[in-house]
Amino acid sequence: MSARCVVYIVDDNLEQAEATTKLLARQGFETEVFESGEQFLTVDDYPDTACLLLDNHMPGGMSRLDVQTELTRRGTALPIVFMSGDNQFSHVVKAMKSGAHEYLQKPFSSAELYESIHTAIRDKQPVSGSVEHEEKHNQKLDKLTAREKQVLELLALGYTNRMISKELSIVVSTVEFHRANLTSKLGATSLADLIAIQRSV
Repeated sequence: MSARCVVYIVDDNLEQAEATTKLLARQGFETEVFESGEQFLTVDDYPDTACLLLDNHMPGGMSRLDVQTELTRRGTALPIVFMSGDNQFSHVVKAMKSGAHEYLQKPFSSAELYESIHTAIRDKQPVSGSVEHEEKHNQKLDKLTAREKQVLELLALGYTNRMISKELSIVVSTVEFHRANLTSKLGATSLADLIAIQRSV
């Protein structure tokens, strides 16, 4: 990696943070580890290419939302990848709606870690082909059926499969079928991907 790229890791689990640091070092990333949001916010100058890896569950002190709110107040455009030990729909949706670029579920593989960080940094950078990127998303969305679009919109609002089933008066297995189609047609690999695509157009 030719350009300097720093990943700030905010995780009270220092053992996990150390393991993550070692994985990132193999790919040429520089890292700085912080045990709390308060500690991280003492940093007020970031390189052009940087990313924040923020644990979703911080015991005591500032929550991950508090950290993000403060960064927004400062006008800091630092891409954020949230980490969490659970995969509840509500947590994923809240993270994406509050500005997360990626959502990483623990335990994660090195490939998932690298992809999430690269995607977050890439999406943050101004890209000359961003219009074309949006058009591609629109083209994919145009291929969805009316029902698939309904399911996607409800997923983005935080509905679970069971809630969607009740809202649309269809059985849960049908919701799961539509979700599988959405994942395939949109080229998504996770719920966070689906929400990000729906939010980008």
